[in-house]
Amino acid sequence: MSTFFSLIPPPGPHAADSWQLASKALCQKVEPPSISYLLDNNTPPKAVEIPVVEARICDLIGKITELRKLEVEVTVELERHQSILSPVRRVPRGVLGHVFTFLHPYEEGEKVRNAAGRKVFLRLSLVCKLWRDAALVTHELWTGL
Repeated sequence: MSTFFSLIPPPGPHAADSWQLASKALCQKVEPPSISYLLDNNTPPKAVEIPVVEARICDLIGKITELRKLEVEVTVELERHQSILSPVRRVPRGVLGHVFTFLHPYEEGEKVRNAAGRKVFLRLSLVCKLWRDAALVTHELWTGL
């Protein structure tokens, strides 16, 4: 019977090589019995093979979980990149400004926008630079202030 101390190499010129061999002997994993033959037929597993199959199932479930997390991350990244090509990003400022004029039209007989009407257009200018530029260059939004 070998103990840990019996595996320690004696000092000498080849001590490093001996130490590597000893550490391999200590850290060597016991190979589980092969279960691949069970995948191809209907043979029931032996008692010693059941824990091996269960461990493999756990490993596969873990891989699936990791892949699902990766799928979520990649999907988010994909959506972010797809949004760059969104047609709404390419709407000309003038068209966008014209659309803004329909958001809060003047009431009948109204010559000056009320505070609520002005607030709508100020909020529009906070969305992004394109919307701010569109709101600022659309004079119909600001007449009568």
